[in-house]
Amino acid sequence: MPTWNVTFGAHSVSIESAAWIDALAKALPQLSLAPGHLERFVCAMNPDGSVEVHEPLANVRLRVTPTGVSPTPIPEMPWSSALLGDPDVGAAPARAPAPLEDRVVALFERCADISAASDVRDACTVALGIVQEFVSANAGAVLMTTPDGSHLEFIAAFGPQAQKVVNSTLPVNHGIAGFIRDFPVGVIINDVHRDVRFGAAVDRSSGYETRSLLAVPIRAVDGPTHGCLELLNSATGFAPEDLETTEMIASALGAWLRGAQA
Repeated sequence: MPTWNVTFGAHSVSIESAAWIDALAKALPQLSLAPGHLERFVCAMNPDGSVEVHEPLANVRLRVTPTGVSPTPIPEMPWSSALLGDPDVGAAPARAPAPLEDRVVALFERCADISAASDVRDACTVALGIVQEFVSANAGAVLMTTPDGSHLEFIAAFGPQAQKVVNSTLPVNHGIAGFIRDFPVGVIINDVHRDVRFGAAVDRSSGYETRSLLAVPIRAVDGPTHGCLELLNSATGFAPEDLETTEMIASALGAWLRGAQA
């Protein structure tokens, strides 16, 4: 079984695990970090197989490195989504987010529309409409686990090739969406082609090219994961506040699903 070195500041632990995210979860208590730090993070996969992990609210930075790779110092500079892709690409212009209180109030008011949805497709479509008002993205989709649990189905989508993907399915363990279903965390990936989890099958079938991606699980608080809400190709780079906003909308959708299934 592979061994991973998980580094936090000057501290490092070695963990045997089949996947880097499992190693990260197991390492948190040994690094005196609460398991809650795994609930919301942005990450970047490096060419050598190591992974940079940043929890933006607590400003916690870690690196997960496979055995045999020499660790490098974790950057001390403040992270932004522009730094989570190709380091040769210039940083995206900084965006000034709306004050958190204003965003939360506006989101709360808009997410009430999800509760009035007539069916699951309507709820997903409403959720995508809300997220487009608050987060800049060229395309996006809601993928839900099929009743037999074997696939993820595109329930709703927006963007240039949306009609080509709606109603199509992927194996439940495929790509970033499958990763989010198995490990319900929010991620920002600003260069998907350098991330081994990315699956290009949808791009090939739709003719759409994914460059950057933001994805969050769809679930109510402490509830099961129903699927994934993905946003693609932000012109300015996805930022931590985009992740928070999308998580709130996905949580409202998860609450609707819990009520619909009760």
